[in-house]
Amino acid sequence: MKDLPSVHLLGAGTSMCAGCGGLEILHEIYDLVGEKTVVVNAAGCMTLLANYPFTPFRGSWLYTSMASAPAGAQGVRDALDILVEKKRIKP
Repeated sequence: MKDLPSVHLLGAGTSMCAGCGGLEILHEIYDLVGEKTVVVNAAGCMTLLANYPFTPFRGSWLYTSMASAPAGAQGVRDALDILVEKKRIKP
């Protein structure tokens, strides 16, 4: 915990409930996994994080409907694999 950055990758000022434990956990996990992480989020509480035109994200985040999160994650993975294969991004 001492090595965690003081600036979070997930910005402040969301419309989440005050004192939300899930938001605090998300702050720490997002900082641990880094900015090159792509998060796929099914519909639920966490969809309150970003309300147009504001977003607290400093990385990639994909919102999906409730049942399509696994398909969305697989699509992201397939796209990243293709970009690596074409040498457009590093593995």
